[in-house]
Amino acid sequence: MKESKEKTGLRSDVVTLYQGGAYHLYRYKRYDDVRIVFAPEQQMAFYGGDPDNFEYPRFDFDICIFRAYENGQPAKIDDYLKWNSKGPADGELTFVSGSPGRTDRQLSVDEMADRRDREVPKWLRMFNRREVMLMAWGQRSFENARRCRDDLFGDQNNRKRYDGYIAALLDPETWSAIEIREKKLLDAISRDPKLRSTLSAYDRIKKAQAELVKSAQRYDFLEQERPISVGYRGPRAFYGTLFKYARLLTRAVDEWAKPNGERIPTFRDSARESLELELYSTEPVYDDYEILRLTDSLTDFAEKFGAADPLVKQVLAGKSPRARAVELVSGTKLKDVAIRKSLYGEDGAALPAAQDLMPDVARMVDAPSPEVPKVPEAKAG
Repeated sequence: MKESKEKTGLRSDVVTLYQGGAYHLYRYKRYDDVRIVFAPEQQMAFYGGDPDNFEYPRFDFDICIFRAYENGQPAKIDDYLKWNSKGPADGELTFVSGSPGRTDRQLSVDEMADRRDREVPKWLRMFNRREVMLMAWGQRSFENARRCRDDLFGDQNNRKRYDGYIAALLDPETWSAIEIREKKLLDAISRDPKLRSTLSAYDRIKKAQAELVKSAQRYDFLEQERPISVGYRGPRAFYGTLFKYARLLTRAVDEWAKPNGERIPTFRDSARESLELELYSTEPVYDDYEILRLTDSLTDFAEKFGAADPLVKQVLAGKSPRARAVELVSGTKLKDVAIRKSLYGEDGAALPAAQDLMPDVARMVDAPSPEVPKVPEAKAG
């Protein structure tokens, strides 16, 4: 990656595909001068409101147009997706640009069963919980509704998305098709002497799934935030912007000390610009909204593991989730971009000396299980 970046000047990432079956080098050019050309009023883009989205075909103006500039002039780009004002014709080959949803067609039946019985219901419960919380809080005032609007839209969309997932996975006809597809593949592999030895991979996948489940619950709360990238807001037990900053700062200290290839992907050299863009964001942070989300996520954490769990007791520090959330939000200075910049560095000396409650908790959570972040990487690779 370093050689690629030095040679081309482009951000270079090695991307894992097909669960480790292929590795591709992706190169990106960043444009820092991006100007808005067109954006509709919200209701033009949100015609029909939430009930129609994901559930009913609708016509609306859900589009924004931007223009990238270099040296004060519109960027000259040789290869790009050209605008077609006529739209696609019947039978014409079409592609979706951007980041469409995954198909997960390479997953085994055992992996799909885990999605059906554990993973999808887990996310669905979380999105339902957060949707109810944000709707109730947003109805208290216009300002509340404005502050939580984007998060609420994301949770509503994901709730409907996962409703669809679980409906399909629990449908006997769909599940039968999944099993038949895998059986045909296994039969074809067993008939080919050159491929027959690969059948053992399915046994290894089954064993890996069993091991994954052992650590999945704690990982879900302490590490992973959501399955769909709609803006990272911290892990499930610490939902909010301030803990996100605290975790980035504390982990940067540890990760920069490692060789580049051994770091968590977020802290590799190729991702450094994106990391610092996230860490130095000027996005406003509202104390009341932070306390709301942190209170709910700490309550969720305590409900899942029990108030007597050693880490739950350590995190709550003898206080209720609400009181602890108030203490953490009022006891951190991470809302200030200048403070975050002063605490961010490779030697990490400034962070422990800051005596800031939020980074202290981030360090506390990471300390008991430093191997947790590696679990999903092993599965994906």
